[in-house]
Amino acid sequence: MIVMIIIVILEVIAGLLAFAFWPEVQKSVDSQFKKAIEQYRDNIDLQNAIDSVQESFQCCGSSDLNDWDINRYFKCGGPSPEECGVPYSCCV
Repeated sequence: MIVMIIIVILEVIAGLLAFAFWPEVQKSVDSQFKKAIEQYRDNIDLQNAIDSVQESFQCCGSSDLNDWDINRYFKCGGPSPEECGVPYSCCV
């Protein structure tokens, strides 16, 4: 019982800290997601994770579909037939 109370207290503290430091948390998540976008076609597990996030949240990229310009396969002039495009999981 005491362990459950400690866990709940820690979850509340974590939530309050995330709320208090929201700009820093958002900036960190945005940065990490953009790093993941760069490696999208190079890592199949990462690709599946990004597709799942984009489908679940009905989004495209970290902030908008232009985030995909940082991926060499999707940027215009890239070495892929997908150039100037976005993955199928984007809800554009």
